[in-house]
Amino acid sequence: MKFNLALVAGFMLFLASGTVQAQTKPTIKSLPYDSASVPRERLVDFEHLRLEASFIPEQGLIQGTVYHRFKVIRPELDTLFLDGPGIRIKQILHHGKELKYIARADGITILFPTAIKMNTVDSLSIEYSANPRKGLYFIGWNDPTNRARKQIWTQGQGIDNRHWIPMYDEQNDKVTTEMVVTMPKPFKVLSNGKKLGVRDEGNSQVWHYKMSHPHSTYLIMLGIGDYGIETRKSSSGIEQNLWYYPDQPDRVKPTYVQSTEMFDFFEKEIGIPYPWENYSQIPVQDFMYGAMENTTATLFGDFFQVNQRGYI
Repeated sequence: MKFNLALVAGFMLFLASGTVQAQTKPTIKSLPYDSASVPRERLVDFEHLRLEASFIPEQGLIQGTVYHRFKVIRPELDTLFLDGPGIRIKQILHHGKELKYIARADGITILFPTAIKMNTVDSLSIEYSANPRKGLYFIGWNDPTNRARKQIWTQGQGIDNRHWIPMYDEQNDKVTTEMVVTMPKPFKVLSNGKKLGVRDEGNSQVWHYKMSHPHSTYLIMLGIGDYGIETRKSSSGIEQNLWYYPDQPDRVKPTYVQSTEMFDFFEKEIGIPYPWENYSQIPVQDFMYGAMENTTATLFGDFFQVNQRGYI
């Protein structure tokens, strides 16, 4: 029986995030304490991240506005640091007024004119641009032979999404996320959560995705390119979107041959329903690993796609 490794990894990630092991003996540390292994202290609880983004792929450029909603968890908040190495800030708005900030090599320190009180739920927006060398990758846009596929895809684990979104990028906070991405036709966009819609804007389309439950920021993903999509449903009714290259339809069946069956098997064997809105898989060119089990959307190297002979 051949297994879909990406789906296995996704279920293992889900189990790991929700399982607590009972300790019958005290844990003994045998290695020196590593301060870098401990996420920094939070000043706010980030609740929601909404990104509106477009690209100039030939320049490796993202232009975006990110909206952060947060709750203050300290007596007062007068400054807030966000990760964002190499990101260029155009403006930061808070209740319609521009905020001052200090740009640093590793991010930005935002300065509030008046301290925000504890338990206050507040928000701000950041308009920015970036040419990231990590986290967000532009593939094939400047290939002089025109043989490479033109794609944009992400790899956020462990703290690389901070290179294309200014945000709090640590594993000790979880947020709901929302992606509104503009791309020229005929390119398609995949992101986390439920697709709320696709609307035309001249020669471009605006793709809108949203998560209904919080997840870690390193699992935020984008997969963009020229794709076909085959839709299936699990026995429990979860929609599965299996992305493939339109010029290789013969690789859909052997590549995804047991994706739905494995989905059903894990729900029955583990006894826990799949907790997210849907599940997608998307192949990309030049991926540096095997696959990445982003929330609701596994991204994998297209070298795992096979035709019927390769499957044998």
